[in-house]
Amino acid sequence: MNFNELTPNSLRNTADIAADHILEHPEKFPLLFDGITKHGDKIALRISRVIYRVFELDPELVKPHIRTVYDILLSTKNGSVIRNFLCIMQHAHVYLNEEEVSMLLDFCFKQLEDPKAEIAHEVMALETLYNISNVYPELKAELKPLIEIRYEESSPAFQARCRKIMKKLNKEVFE
Repeated sequence: MNFNELTPNSLRNTADIAADHILEHPEKFPLLFDGITKHGDKIALRISRVIYRVFELDPELVKPHIRTVYDILLSTKNGSVIRNFLCIMQHAHVYLNEEEVSMLLDFCFKQLEDPKAEIAHEVMALETLYNISNVYPELKAELKPLIEIRYEESSPAFQARCRKIMKKLNKEVFE
């Protein structure tokens, strides 16, 4: 597959066109992962965005490849891939086994602890933790103190997500 032809730039419209192409030719979907693992950061950024767009449009097409998404997420240092694949894992964590969820939790907590983590990674990691807590409710009690500790020192974007999640947590657990 020619990744430069599929994604000649990193515009949203290009990712949408590429995702539509993949939806028309679903047999090509598994080849996208080569674009992340065997090419440079620029191609990885573009292809990870296409995979995310495909997930938004047809999660069932991505579902058989969730472990590949998961493996790449846990092993990559590419911020764009982390961002796009965390977006997928916010919803697709339900397809992982308990051990994989545990490792995803660890990854998300590390994103929140890392002072060099991108704000988007922190926001998505927090959202992923909250979504996982809907499957594992015992996690909800751990989220509130984490949010309280991180809130004051955080960016406005992270604070906004904290307020949104705290509102939900207060309704679900602390009322």
